[in-house]
Amino acid sequence: MANLHSRQQKAIIALLKCRSVASACKMSNVPRRTMENWLRDGDFSKALREARQRAFNVALGRLCLAANRAVSVLIDGMRGK
Repeated sequence: MANLHSRQQKAIIALLKCRSVASACKMSNVPRRTMENWLRDGDFSKALREARQRAFNVALGRLCLAANRAVSVLIDGMRGK
């Protein structure tokens, strides 16, 4: 995201947090037409893909950690601990 200006970086964060482009526009205070233009821009769409991948990897790591803990609790419960 280093090549993007601060408004575009805020827009990417909003796109990650919101369920729709319209909501992301409101959150980031970016007009819908501007957001649509940015989404067609190669650098912006690449930065968005990379940000989504990082967010996914963090969530997956947290899920794996929670799954390990959950399995330990279940095994302890089965053993009567």
